[in-house]
Amino acid sequence: MENSLKKLRNWDNCTEILERFVDEIEQAEASQVELAGQLGFMYTGAGTDFEKEKMKLLVWSKKQELYTKAVEIMSVRQPISESRNRARNVGTTLKEKIYESINGQKGAVLRLINQFNKVNKAYLEKYDQEALNDPKYQALSWDLFASKKLEDIFWNEAHFYHSQAPWAVSLDVRKGIRPFLMVD
Repeated sequence: MENSLKKLRNWDNCTEILERFVDEIEQAEASQVELAGQLGFMYTGAGTDFEKEKMKLLVWSKKQELYTKAVEIMSVRQPISESRNRARNVGTTLKEKIYESINGQKGAVLRLINQFNKVNKAYLEKYDQEALNDPKYQALSWDLFASKKLEDIFWNEAHFYHSQAPWAVSLDVRKGIRPFLMVD
């Protein structure tokens, strides 16, 4: 132990140790920068519009809350769907209870829809005016929400998952992928 303390007290040894630490830190930093470049915008500071990314994440967060409600409503509605598909009768009383349960959730869903529309409109006004002016664009409403299936492309917007490839961002490209795969 005394021998180790003598080595640490020797200035040449200390500078050598410090230089090794600095080299290791620089190597670690270089590998982290390389990894950050591979991971994308969330991990780099160069050329990233953080305000845009924050707004994207906020829209995505609201959409996830809506998706949770959609799953809940779909699970409540499941007996009615099965009765149409598999010829299993669901009585009038049960149907009334199911629709009453769905209507009981309508208030909470409408609040979420309003929050989503507000955040989404702010994002589109600031960063994607073209999509906002598109005649196909319409704000989410209860009827539109209730008509969407869980597999709908609305729930799977890949541009919120950090991909900027055309297949992930363009609705036209994504709509064309499925028919092409079916033909293939």
